[in-house]
Amino acid sequence: MKPFLLVRNGVLVAGLALAASQVTGQQQPGATAQIRNGEIGFVVSSMRNALLADGVTVAEACPQGQSLAPADAYAKLPAERRAAFEAQYEAAAAARLAAAGPNASTQPQNRGMRGGVRGGQTNIDGSAVCLNPAPMGPDPSFRTVDNVVRADGIDIDGRTSKASDRQNGDTCAHDDMIGADGVRNIDNQYARILSCIPAYAPGGSANESFEGAMREGLWTLVIKLSKVDNLLNDPDVDVLIASSEDPLKLNASGAPVRNVTYEAHSDPMYRTVTKGRIVNGVLTTTPVDMTYFVRLPSSVRPSAMTQIGARFKLTIAPDGSASGVMAGYEDVERMAHVNFAVGGNAGIASGGAQLAKYTCNGIYYSMLRYADGKRDPKTGKCTAISTQWKISAGPAFVIAPPVAATKAAANDREKNG
Repeated sequence: MKPFLLVRNGVLVAGLALAASQVTGQQQPGATAQIRNGEIGFVVSSMRNALLADGVTVAEACPQGQSLAPADAYAKLPAERRAAFEAQYEAAAAARLAAAGPNASTQPQNRGMRGGVRGGQTNIDGSAVCLNPAPMGPDPSFRTVDNVVRADGIDIDGRTSKASDRQNGDTCAHDDMIGADGVRNIDNQYARILSCIPAYAPGGSANESFEGAMREGLWTLVIKLSKVDNLLNDPDVDVLIASSEDPLKLNASGAPVRNVTYEAHSDPMYRTVTKGRIVNGVLTTTPVDMTYFVRLPSSVRPSAMTQIGARFKLTIAPDGSASGVMAGYEDVERMAHVNFAVGGNAGIASGGAQLAKYTCNGIYYSMLRYADGKRDPKTGKCTAISTQWKISAGPAFVIAPPVAATKAAANDREKNG
């Protein structure tokens, strides 16, 4: 057994650690947060979109009803618009065949209407709407949360915002949601996009897509705090957030195994460092652009996700677990590619849209409409949208290069573009 430091009521005391293999995912009698050489680590075991607050009903958030599947949405278009679209599709048949090559005539999407255009899943050029949502145009039947309701999340931009306000800095004017404390200061525009989609309602199938892949061992996210003196109050700690190629370890009940060792990703692109402070057991980090990878079962390859101005607000429990929020802004084009084009898998993306009851063009144009981050000073338009994730993490040992090495690698990457 090796010596380590325990934290009880914010005070460090000496103790003896059980080997990691002896500690299960269930809380052990007297299990306590462990700081070793000023460090403590976590592995994320649950990560879901933070959406509307508990108790907010669909009727309250979506008074015009919920969104429709592509085939139903297409059927609801005015007859003249459908006729015009189908005529354009037929007129473009020769161009599609020429662009697709000598064997194109055998492919269903190039043989008149049999390619599924009436299902709302195919563009005039024959491309899948979920892989190329712009040509289809906005979906008038796609529903968003247009009013101000209660939502999960935190304040990102540091002020109460209204759509009638003037644009400020890197953000665009928008209506904040109402937080748990009743204050209208929650920057979570992505919740407006998802919350009228049936599959994202409580218990919906889409809520578990990212987390399910994580729990299957396809991708892992770890957090490591350094220079920690006290887990109740500490004004200055170093924070590492990193992907790991080690799969998440769960016990028979589905809880993360305590104190398993995870190695931070070898590529510095997937390691991010920032500063943080702990107040009354709550860690708040300084905003930083963060890239991590996500691998979905249906994706061709892992996808890099970048949270712009990412910040964490996590409550550290006495047993070494943590829970809270990861917030920031995500690029709309990247989200359309990773989340809804499933990294380029047309069949699964189209099938998912039909099953979950949303249109990819509806989501795409709604994200552009509600985008509130990464404002272009020339056009005045924002190209990123505020997103928030509810996170739970278990205690873990995180092996990573020193913070200075990760910072140096990040600086080199920025200099070299």
